[in-house]
Amino acid sequence: RAKHLKLHTNFVLDPVRGCDMFRRMKQTLFVVFDTETSCQAFPVYDMAWRIVDRQGREYNSGSYFMPDVIERITPIFRKHEEYPEYVAKGHVEQRFYQDVKDIFNRQVKTLQERGHRIVLVAYNADFDRKALKRTAELMGGSRRSRFFRFEPEWIDLWQYWAESAPLHYTSERLTESGNWKSSLEEVYRFENHNPEGYVEKHTAWSDTDDAISVLEKVLRRKKRMPIYKGDAWMPGGWRALQKRCPGPGKVT
Repeated sequence: RAKHLKLHTNFVLDPVRGCDMFRRMKQTLFVVFDTETSCQAFPVYDMAWRIVDRQGREYNSGSYFMPDVIERITPIFRKHEEYPEYVAKGHVEQRFYQDVKDIFNRQVKTLQERGHRIVLVAYNADFDRKALKRTAELMGGSRRSRFFRFEPEWIDLWQYWAESAPLHYTSERLTESGNWKSSLEEVYRFENHNPEGYVEKHTAWSDTDDAISVLEKVLRRKKRMPIYKGDAWMPGGWRALQKRCPGPGKVT
């Protein structure tokens, strides 16, 4: 079950200076990230993240295309052929999976050692969590392999947004059951008043930017955050949105 917590500055015991000494824990940082996969059954070949605070200040970032993962799925997947263009434009860097894993975990560890609480944020986070787990098992050669070298805390941005969605929310499309669609693309369009020329690129770096835009708006609503630890079940956002903003029903 999620723990709805207010994230704030607190104090923790300093093991170096003794039992009676405390150090101030710095503010919570959000690792907003996205992954791209060939489909639900296959691994992550593109991953991007930005580490930000409540005010939007950026502490670190990464955007990587992993050719060694692509080698495992090339016979049945061709979407990666557009990535040389993204590499040339500087939107993404080409690195092997193990390098990306090392970079990500090193960035997090550095900030944790400075006293920051780290919370992972992804839109439909359960998908990204499972995808990274599958990728780690494939590339590590063992079902015991893991991507994260720390016990992660999660916010599913889909659920977090849905629980405080504007009551007048609508989307251009409906689900099969007649409810409003709430993909990251639909939500970004609504929250930003359907910006002219916006096209979702379906790359990790562009979706991470869109997710940060949504996160910034939800943070301003000052609602409690649904925090999940480790592999705890995350319900997603569809039920919360259906309750808060019912759709028009099936169109006959």
